Amino acid sequence: MKMPAPHDGARGRQHPHAQTQTRQHELREPFVGVSELNEVEEVACQPAHQDDVENEDNNVEQQATILFGKDVWGRKHRSCTITLVAYDRDKDIVYRPLYESPIISVHDYCCHIAQSGPGAEEESDANNIVLMRHGAFARHFGRRTTTADVNQAVFFSRESTYRVSHPSDCGDRGTVFTVSPRVLNDIVRELDPSIDDHPEQPFRFFTGPCDSRVFWRHRELVQRLESAESLEPLWADVTALQLVADVLESAFVKHGVTRRPKREGTNVDHTERTEAAKTYLASKMSERVTLDEVARAVHVSPFHLARIFQQQTGVPVHRYLTQLRLRASLERLAAGANDLTELALELGFSSHSHFTDAFRREFGKAPSEIRKILEVDAGR
Repeated sequence: MKMPAPHDGARGRQHPHAQTQTRQHELREPFVGVSELNEVEEVACQPAHQDDVENEDNNVEQQATILFGKDVWGRKHRSCTITLVAYDRDKDIVYRPLYESPIISVHDYCCHIAQSGPGAEEESDANNIVLMRHGAFARHFGRRTTTADVNQAVFFSRESTYRVSHPSDCGDRGTVFTVSPRVLNDIVRELDPSIDDHPEQPFRFFTGPCDSRVFWRHRELVQRLESAESLEPLWADVTALQLVADVLESAFVKHGVTRRPKREGTNVDHTERTEAAKTYLASKMSERVTLDEVARAVHVSPFHLARIFQQQTGVPVHRYLTQLRLRASLERLAAGANDLTELALELGFSSHSHFTDAFRREFGKAPSEIRKILEVDAGR
């Protein structure tokens, strides 16, 4: 299975036959899935019938562009340009970008190859982690074979070569996580200090455990990314990185490596970094910030910030920012703010619905209900 190259500007070396292999296909980007959060349709990874292929070809040709708030189906989105691309099911394997930031990219892939023996040799362009959602495949490293399925995390090391076979006719589907080299090494360094001796090869293993909680969180992440609704970059960065960190820790533990002990003085440093991050978030409360931006402001790696911030505050950094915005909105409502859409955008929410949903989860009532209560209280 050929992995997509990273998107941080440091592309891996292409396989010498990548242009001629029938299983390598160009990424179509940008892409946002068309399924809603609670109505995500699981695409069956089956070889397509000819009629399906013709329909898919028509869908691909009729790409829809979302401009400034609405797509051609009338759904509302934040101001941006998004191209909707359908699966081209006559291809053996197709990759779709789901999310990209300076520190991590997330791709969905769907492979339609039926039961088969080992194919041509392939080479991984980057250090990738794959979490499966359907089916299985096997990688062959000389005489050694490892099976990839939904119960495992799968690790592709940059410049590793292998062949792929498929044990069944149902194909396979999953999610590819590509973390920028500096952030990936920061994560691994917490588990394996020797990473600095081999920074280009952070993985000691081919597979690792994927427990039920990680599997479920992975599916929830994909659903949120495919919905294209109310996506907060800070949330996406933290959630995706935490999944990567969890599967890496499980893999290292399985292979006999445990987290190294904390150094003296660490707690003081963590407290200072967390307080600095709080200050930065308060100053950028109405802006759409990324984890990388906050981390750079407090001079620490994105993964390290996400981990220590939750340890120190009890909540993830994206949740802390949302709470700042929601509690500020109460003061604005009490002061007489009438236009909820305007209020939502001014506080950094992507839409009226994003604001309302978050507000209801936090306070148990919609902003309009709270406003009425505040108006009654003010009239007494």
